[in-house]
Amino acid sequence: MKQNNTLKIKWSEKRADWFRKAQRISDYPDKAIAVMEPILKDCKSALDIGAGTGALALPLARRLKKVTAVEPAPAMVKALKEESELHGLKNLNIIALPWEESNVGEHDIIICANLPSFVVDAPGFLEQIRGLGRYIFHIQNVNPNKDKFFYKELYPIIFKKEYVKKVDYLDSYIRFHEQGIYANVNIIEYNFDQPFDDLDEAVEFWKEYLGLGTDEFDNFLCDFLSAHLQKKDSGYLFVDKKKSAVIWWKEEKAL
Repeated sequence: MKQNNTLKIKWSEKRADWFRKAQRISDYPDKAIAVMEPILKDCKSALDIGAGTGALALPLARRLKKVTAVEPAPAMVKALKEESELHGLKNLNIIALPWEESNVGEHDIIICANLPSFVVDAPGFLEQIRGLGRYIFHIQNVNPNKDKFFYKELYPIIFKKEYVKKVDYLDSYIRFHEQGIYANVNIIEYNFDQPFDDLDEAVEFWKEYLGLGTDEFDNFLCDFLSAHLQKKDSGYLFVDKKKSAVIWWKEEKAL
């Protein structure tokens, strides 16, 4: 059985702001919404579970009558509210609670994008979301061997162990299939690059994601990132070309 890495990251305001900066220059929202495009004309509402900083909730709120965003992390909620206000979106309802406490109603579209396994694999989760929507969209990474933030090189040096492979969309697709859900699959390719003003910010970013609380590896990270990041006039850029699977299906029922 494949295992997830045990390194746990809390969504600090700093990390949420970094994620928002990457989201603003990414084509991920456009690529994901393009898969939904054929069914949007038939929909008025969407529910985004684990909405983060609004990569999908924000553009959908510009297209639909009502969007509900469920997000438990206070730092992400703060960023999402700021983005919503910046774009003047009055039809985006943000519920700052864990999913199991959110008590939301029915929506035309249910979105589960890159949710942690403890949410997706919780007993009754799939049955619950199927009962809430007509169209279900599950978005998950492609390729369990893909490196993340140079972890394949950094883990052996810093943690003296190998970086464990991630679970990818195929595990979910098989689980859905075994439960009689014969879903569509669209593979999208997109950039989710991370910009930095300087190397100091880049070092801070990697320390945050790696969970390093001391300056023991600061010099090493500075030299490593200087050699691996793309130099720009405005700073540095971590180039991240990604693939995700948009697994989706229509529930044969009427709301």
